[in-house]
Formats: sequence, structure tokens, C-alpha cells
Amino acid sequence: MNGIKDSYYRSVMEIVSEIGLENLTVRTISARMRVTEAALYRHFPGKEVLLKESYVRAERELWEHFMRSLLINGFSQRSFEEILDTVWKATFDYLQGDPALTVFMHRYRASSLHTRDVQEQSILRSDAFAPVFRIFSGNLGELPDKERAASLDAAMEICLVYINRVLRGDLSRDQSTDDEACRFLSRLLSMRTAACG
Repeated sequence: MNGIKDSYYRSVMEIVSEIGLENLTVRTISARMRVTEAALYRHFPGKEVLLKESYVRAERELWEHFMRSLLINGFSQRSFEEILDTVWKATFDYLQGDPALTVFMHRYRASSLHTRDVQEQSILRSDAFAPVFRIFSGNLGELPDKERAASLDAAMEICLVYINRVLRGDLSRDQSTDDEACRFLSRLLSMRTAACG
């Protein structure tokens, strides 16, 4: 991340992960950033826009990590299921390594702020994600356009829930829980593909 807006995005993620969305105010953000509220309003017309842009940025970072991991592993001689397991586990590591991003994304997605407009801005709906869909199509079969993003988005929701439970201490993350989560995610993608095929 770089630039003043990126500093705001990161601060928002950290604050929301600590105090929740309902307690977030422009005053809280500006105090954390050590800037005036007027300075914040020069960059964002309001708290909701800042939250939305922070979420879109966090989601983009997560999916770009997923895409890099899949592209690195996606052309090995292993089975696609083994490759996906590696990619999911790398995603789990990424999420666990950035608790603020993970908790923020989970809370935002569970709120009324996660509207269709926000979902339409997902990197999953952009041309940047085409190489990933080609890999999935080649290994799982072709999904209709409207289902491709929804399938991966549903899988990512499960990743967020899983790692949030780990971060809260509700679940211990080890080889067996990772393997179980990976099997579930693979079944989810296969079932959605079969249902659409």
C-alpha cells in the first residue's frame, strides 16, 4: 500500500477489527490517523465511502494473492485438487497473517454495507481475473458467467469464516482442520459447477 488514501484504508481496517463497524466514526478515524476531520473529508465524502473503498481494496489484495498463488502452482504436474489445496492453505496463511484485514472483511461482508454495488466492483468481475477462470474451467468445467464470481466468492466467505474462528480462538488451526476446510472448499466448487453444468 502507498499514499495517503492507503493509510486511511489500513487505519479503517485496523479500527473496525478492534471496535466493529457500528462504533466507527470519522472522529475515531481522524484521531487514529492524527489528522483533522476536515483532512479526511478532503479525500472521502463520508465514512460509508471510506469503508466501501477500504473493503474493495482489501478484497482486491486478497484475490490478487489468491491469483498469484494459483498461477504459481497452477501448472505443476500435481492434480488440480492438490494444487487447490496448496492455494487454499496459502490463502489461510495470508488471512491469518493479517488479522485486521481478515476481521474487517468478515465484518463488512456481514453488514448492510455489503451491497450489490460493492459486489459488482469485485476483481472477480474484472478481466484481471480471466486467467484464474481459465484454469478453473480447464479443470472443473465451464461455469456460466454469472456463476463464476459467485462460486469463488462463496468459497472465500468460507475462508474468512474459518480464519476468523481461528483468530477468535474458537478453532485450532492444524493440518487436519486445514485439510477438512480444503476438502469442503473443493466440494463446494465442484457442486456449484455440477449444478450449473
